[in-house]
Amino acid sequence: MRKSTVVVGPFVAIALGASAVACGSGNPGPTTDQASQAQGPTTTVGAIEAAADKAVSNATASKQSKLLYIVKFKIKDNFTNGLIKAGIATNVFDMLKDISKSAPGGGYTIRFEGTFPMQDKYGKAITPDPVVFRATFMRSTAGRIQYDNIDTTSLDTLGDLADGAFYLHPAFD
Repeated sequence: MRKSTVVVGPFVAIALGASAVACGSGNPGPTTDQASQAQGPTTTVGAIEAAADKAVSNATASKQSKLLYIVKFKIKDNFTNGLIKAGIATNVFDMLKDISKSAPGGGYTIRFEGTFPMQDKYGKAITPDPVVFRATFMRSTAGRIQYDNIDTTSLDTLGDLADGAFYLHPAFD
């Protein structure tokens, strides 16, 4: 098991890498939620969640207000902070690309929030995993980006294209 620790100010970011193996002899079949998703999402939040989850597994979407949707995802650990940041950028660009293709257009805003395991300065795990990354985009911006012509691994590019707030926890600098 690989363990990486980053110490900055009062926080310590720590992540443990591990593999999981699923075992089972049969598939119980789709749940009601899975069956309804197979037919396609019928709401904007459903379309955003389906597109985000297609790009990054276990991404969730919720409607914060009439024009604001929140997409939460878990940031994957990597060998260096630079690779973690590249992974964040790649994940968000992938989600934006899928959202621009499948979610309905409109004047709404999407805020991406990435969570990552952290510890306080005493070594106590902060639970639940705190939000260490935030970026806000208008739906119209997602549709204007030429994803094949930009560096989708650059957090700086992501920050430049963000329409609103952009935050990365100092532990990743």
